[in-house]
Amino acid sequence: MIAQDTVTALFVAWQQPESRRYYPVGRLVWVADEPGLGADHRELFEFSYIRGAHEAAGVGFQPFLAFSDLQQVYRSHELFPFFANRLMSRNRADYRAHVERLGLEPDATAMQILARSGGARATDSIELFPLPTREPGRTWFLTHFWLHGYRHMSPEAQVRVLSLQPGEQLLTLREPSNPHDPHAIALLTTPDRARIGYFPRYLASDAIRLLEDCSSFEVFVERVNPDPAPLQQRLLCRLESCWPENFRPCSQDIYRPVNPDRVSIDPCQTASVH
Repeated sequence: MIAQDTVTALFVAWQQPESRRYYPVGRLVWVADEPGLGADHRELFEFSYIRGAHEAAGVGFQPFLAFSDLQQVYRSHELFPFFANRLMSRNRADYRAHVERLGLEPDATAMQILARSGGARATDSIELFPLPTREPGRTWFLTHFWLHGYRHMSPEAQVRVLSLQPGEQLLTLREPSNPHDPHAIALLTTPDRARIGYFPRYLASDAIRLLEDCSSFEVFVERVNPDPAPLQQRLLCRLESCWPENFRPCSQDIYRPVNPDRVSIDPCQTASVH
């Protein structure tokens, strides 16, 4: 099984239905119980929109019904239904198979499951992704992501994905002349260099920074899920690289809260502190 890192923040990406481009629009922050604060202290969940929502609004994004005000910061001592409804019930007979497909243990937390599964539902165009954090004692950058663009690859490329083995290294190729996204990073197999898909767009900016600043930047196959797994969960990848000095993941302006004065905690400012 894959190490289950603590997940304290998730970003919400909305997919524009025509261009299929993902826009980060919100974030969910989890604050755990803290010792010494009394028996009444409970975990806290906080949702706020981020500045990427303004860019997304220009191409059709509207606030979610569950969080109708872009300026508001929402708090709850229970996971919001908007997110809880994206979790499989632990009472289902296929729950264990579900978390194994994600590379997690059955006791994984809701935040860990949402981070790994992406929270995909057939009824909307939302994908969740975690804020990478620097775990105590770790000096390198580590995150997992699902291969993007698989459904648009050739039949031969899709078959090639199914032949991949855990631990197999993948090559990266920047595509600055890509007409759809100049920040696109393609993933290729070794040694035959078959193009099988792409980095998620919302990881590309951080990945480019790491590619430029690190002598070590490696992507590995973590898990391959054949049918009946959803296409968006066909290939789980693992990115490992150095953690450059002063590097903070998701530090671009689009990840900043729309209303920073109202949020309780800014995980982007503490992601690299350990």
